[in-house]
Amino acid sequence: MARRVGPRPACGVPLHLPRVDAPETKTRHSLCCSISGVGPQHDLLGTKLHLEALLWGATQSPGAPMLTLNGHRVLVVEDELLVGLDIADAFKGAGAEVIIARTLRDAMHQAETLDLTAAVIDHVLQDGKRTSDVCAKLKERDIPFIVYSGFSKLDGACADGELVQKPASPGMLLAAMQDALAERGMGLA
Repeated sequence: MARRVGPRPACGVPLHLPRVDAPETKTRHSLCCSISGVGPQHDLLGTKLHLEALLWGATQSPGAPMLTLNGHRVLVVEDELLVGLDIADAFKGAGAEVIIARTLRDAMHQAETLDLTAAVIDHVLQDGKRTSDVCAKLKERDIPFIVYSGFSKLDGACADGELVQKPASPGMLLAAMQDALAERGMGLA
């Protein structure tokens, strides 16, 4: 069964701080915020970037572990070009080698042939094509994966991955990936 990253708070806007491991706690902290008075005169992108900068700043304090995926090879399956590039940039920034697949056929080929460490999978691609076969192949090869989707319930083999609901920050995806790798003893490089 898929695990969801963080509860959906009453305001409907979950913002998660990537986990900061401390001796006394091993929990993922979450912050719920609502933006009121949003209209044409407000800069939503600037607000989003500011909030993400604040969240990222919280993980970069002295002594906090850096989000790193050095030495990991990650497949990103995403049909929306800009979303895929955003995910790839975040994972490359954390040190991973990233391969992007935008079609079901390409994703299946990559999942079958590449020497992968992990994957980020969009549950439904263009024209409603589901990625369950890709998830099944990854599971068969014992490759951990997270499913990045707007769906709250996953079907098929995708249900075996950790669910990160869209929209989510790159920090949430990185933290979820590190958790998935750590569960398999493949943690920080």
